[in-house]
Amino acid sequence: MSSETAISLVVFLASILWCHAAVLAWEWLGTLRRASQNDKVGHVVSLLGAFVPVVVTYITVVLVGAVIGLPSMVVFLALIVPGGLVFGLRMELSDEAQATWAREQRRFIFTIVLVCLVIGYQQYRG
Repeated sequence: MSSETAISLVVFLASILWCHAAVLAWEWLGTLRRASQNDKVGHVVSLLGAFVPVVVTYITVVLVGAVIGLPSMVVFLALIVPGGLVFGLRMELSDEAQATWAREQRRFIFTIVLVCLVIGYQQYRG
């Protein structure tokens, strides 16, 4: 696998993760709007707490890449950030309501549509 193919694969996977994170963020904002005024700060703090493992992973990858001297480790950061957003948002949404098959299908469909739009725009833009 050439480096150009590997980079294209990472960009594609990162696009999927970013789009899924956007769909989950939209749903989380909906739950935040429906929450009572007293609970909103708690929801935001809880979401920030869910991002702590992601930040630790990010810092670890950066430090390991610097110590080992592998600049290619930076490529993984393109997947860690959106993957961490997906992880944190899914954790918070699972605390709010039990995931149902219909809800997961809706998320999947919105993610695929958004990915198609983003990749189509990237290809059109050149």
